Parts: sequence; structure tokens; C-alpha cells
Amino acid sequence: MASKLSNKRIISSTRQKQTRKKVLLYILSVILVGVVIYGVYGPVLHVKQVEVKGASHTKVEDVKAIVLDEISKHRSFIFPQRNRIFFPSNKTEIRIQTEVPSVEEVSVKVTMSGDVYIQIKDRRPSGIWCNTLIENDCYFFDDVGVLFKPSFAFTGSVYTRWDKEGVTLAIGQTVPCLPGCTDAEYVQFLAEHKITEGEVKEDVYILQSLDGYIIKASLDPKLVMGHVRMVEEKKVDLKTLEYIDARLENKIYYK
Repeated sequence: MASKLSNKRIISSTRQKQTRKKVLLYILSVILVGVVIYGVYGPVLHVKQVEVKGASHTKVEDVKAIVLDEISKHRSFIFPQRNRIFFPSNKTEIRIQTEVPSVEEVSVKVTMSGDVYIQIKDRRPSGIWCNTLIENDCYFFDDVGVLFKPSFAFTGSVYTRWDKEGVTLAIGQTVPCLPGCTDAEYVQFLAEHKITEGEVKEDVYILQSLDGYIIKASLDPKLVMGHVRMVEEKKVDLKTLEYIDARLENKIYYK
């Protein structure tokens, strides 16, 4: 009889221990799930601020708008991208380069403190393109000829203004004055000679200087620069000229 009672006590004690273990595991599981949920959805790991560096031609607000849009979304419809663990840095980089034409290169990093750090390299203007069919419809283009930002119609001799009759271009398109209007040495040459306007025709550029003369230029920048410098070496004051015809390889005419 005593043996049976002892066995019952042992069984009861074992069951109690198992029950306590189950309850403890359940509590620990609930705590763990709570911690995970808080970590995913709570404010501790949220993106706190967005910092943009290197923007000169790019509107910082346009870049931040893309970041805020990504923050508002969820990955796989579950995980909030405002959590820095799930913030899509690579996707954000692609969106910025695609949706902000003035950006040439971009790097997006998320710091341990929850800051989104964006480093931008802007496109550098080589000149201005203006659409002749629309008044004051002008854009900067970069060193590969891509239009990337609206511009004033006139910028003095800082940038040459290019156009072609009947041609209308928009941001993201390439100008038809290559290679002359993007060649770095030629762009500097145009600025030094105060060339404010360049008209693109089929086989010639008509370059207008603030000094009053025009250059009838071939599509070869080095040929044009060489011819003009030859005239200068003859001690001719370019301000007294009506035009320089720099289209032929072996001959140069000026008046």
C-alpha cells in the first residue's frame, strides 16, 4: 500500500515538473515572440533621419522623397522597411539614379544609429540645349550629352547655348551636337572665346561670340581650335572679324 502511494507521489511530482516546464517554455516563447515583434515593428530599429551629401544640381528634396517612399513600404507585405534591417539600400540607389536625372552616381548606406546616409555625385554641365520651338525651354547637358536639369536660356559665356531648328528634346535625351559640345578642351575653348551660342546644322556648327564674330565650324573640335589659333598667331584681332571659316582641313578663311 505504501509502495503504491509512493509511486503516485512520484508520478504526480513528475507531471507537475513537466507542467511547470511547459508553462515556462510557453512564457519564454511569448516573451521571445514579443521581443521579435517589438524589434521588427517597434521604434528601436527605425530609420531616424536621412542625410544627403554631394548634391549641387540635384534637389535634396527629390532624393529624400524616394527614401521616404521606400520607408513607407513593407518587404514581402510583412516586414516594415522603416526598420533599418529591412531598408532596401540597393533598390533605393537604383531608384535615385533612374528617377533623378541629375545624379550620375549614388551610394546609400544605413548606419547602426539608424541614419540613412546618401552620397551623390552630380552630373557636371558641359553646356545648355534650348528647344527652338518652345520659348525658354532650355536644359543643362553633361559631358556625355545627356540633358539632366532645366536651365536659364542665357548664362553669358559660362556655358554655350546650343540648338537645332525643329529639334525638341527632353530630360534624359542626348543632344545632337556631339562630340564638339561635350569635349572638355573644346568646351574650355568656347568659354575662352566667349562663344555664347552654337547652332547645329547638317554638316556645320555656327558659333556666335560675344565679341561679334562667328565661327563656321566643322564637326571636328580639334580642327576648329587649330584653325582659330592659327588666326590668332597671325596677330589678327578677332573682334575686328565678321567670321572665321574653320571647316576645311587644309584651308582657313576669315574676313
